[in-house]
Amino acid sequence: MHKVKQNHLLAGALITIFSTNILAGTSDLFGGGNGSQKKTITTSSNEIKKITDEAEAFAQNKSQKLAPFFKNLWMEGERNAVLNLDYLGLAAIEAGDLNVAKAAFDESILRFETIYSGDKSAEKAKSLWNKEEVKDFKGEPYERSMAYYYRGILYLKDGDYQNARAAFLSAERHDTFSEVEKFQGDFGLMNFLAAWSSYCDGDDSRGRELFSRAVDQDKTHFGSIKYDLPYIVLTETGGAPQKVGAGKFNEVLQIVPSKDVDKFKKIHFNNSNPILVSNSPSLVGDVTFQATTRGGRPVQGILNGKANFKDNLNTAGDTAVAVGTTVMTTSAYSGNNDAATAGALIAVIGFFSKAVSSAVTPKADMRAWSTLPSNVYLSQMKALPKNPSMGIDYFDDDNSVKPFATSISNKTKSCGFTWNRTRSALTTDKGGVANINQLPEIDESNRSDKNNAFRIMLQERFLSNPSSTALN
Repeated sequence: MHKVKQNHLLAGALITIFSTNILAGTSDLFGGGNGSQKKTITTSSNEIKKITDEAEAFAQNKSQKLAPFFKNLWMEGERNAVLNLDYLGLAAIEAGDLNVAKAAFDESILRFETIYSGDKSAEKAKSLWNKEEVKDFKGEPYERSMAYYYRGILYLKDGDYQNARAAFLSAERHDTFSEVEKFQGDFGLMNFLAAWSSYCDGDDSRGRELFSRAVDQDKTHFGSIKYDLPYIVLTETGGAPQKVGAGKFNEVLQIVPSKDVDKFKKIHFNNSNPILVSNSPSLVGDVTFQATTRGGRPVQGILNGKANFKDNLNTAGDTAVAVGTTVMTTSAYSGNNDAATAGALIAVIGFFSKAVSSAVTPKADMRAWSTLPSNVYLSQMKALPKNPSMGIDYFDDDNSVKPFATSISNKTKSCGFTWNRTRSALTTDKGGVANINQLPEIDESNRSDKNNAFRIMLQERFLSNPSSTALN
């Protein structure tokens, strides 16, 4: 009996020693268990201070409305470049710095197109990007679509209908691309705007083709309207879709509607009386629907590939621990030394599997573009208004007149448009909804060369004088 007890104690000691060391050491082996979007930042305090001082100097000569966005761009570097450029672009439209807005969206688009353009070099870049422990933000399909949508709006402002059409078609294309899959496009608004741009450019044949595509994608919203009318008014309302983490390991990305809803009833013209097709604006763009669906089908959550691995591995670990411990205990009391030792090793393997599972926590990436709208409404005019600078407000559900946070217009010989937003895209301290990091994360580890090149680009692209950033 004394020998049996020794065998049991020996096997138990093996489990204790190995499991303790494995569980303690696995966090170092697998990056501290902080998942694919978090890791220990090794940037020195001196380097953090240097970059912070540089960011303050870079933002100092920018407008007060845009300075926080420029500061974030500098400090966070390439990791959050697409998101911060999108924030800057939309805020710059509101601030009246349209050339800054163009440059910001062009730089954002350049970065996610390197992953999603569909050619061989993009596929190679995507493969490398998917393997990164901490990924640079590229955005979900709806976010990339909206970046192109705003670039199209800026082309409309310039009366450049051909490039506007190209931008809207690119917006529709990105609605079909997720990180690892491709879906059928259903963002009818983008094909409608491409059709209208074609009509305004004098290419009615292309316009009819693209409008037919919009109706096929979204007959509910486009089946009863026309595309070949000379003036449109686009109005954005509501809060952006929200990203949340779900699942046992917080590994599932869920996108849910915002609780912030605007009481938008119809537009109100201050100093003119244009002939509207309908007094009630038509809902033509549901950004939340696009965010929460793929190819028109509702999605419960977006799952990182590691989540299945973790769940399966953790189950295997539980089984191995249970089996190993049972074999060890039974064999030890029966005097079978070899079996007892084997049982101990099985249990140790089980502990190791559980430790790996604990360390590989594929947490969902919840970085989100919080200044996007929930909905886009369309109003149409049968003729070009005589006053190109007509003032536009809107009626809420209580029939109170309220001003738009942003409004831009343009009129050419053939067409005209007005684009409005009920919500400000500026930072929250300036009355907007831009939820940018109050304490930007500086992470230079393994990316200092990339970030240095990025900051050189910022200095060249966004000069002190906003007009000098004009694009051709």
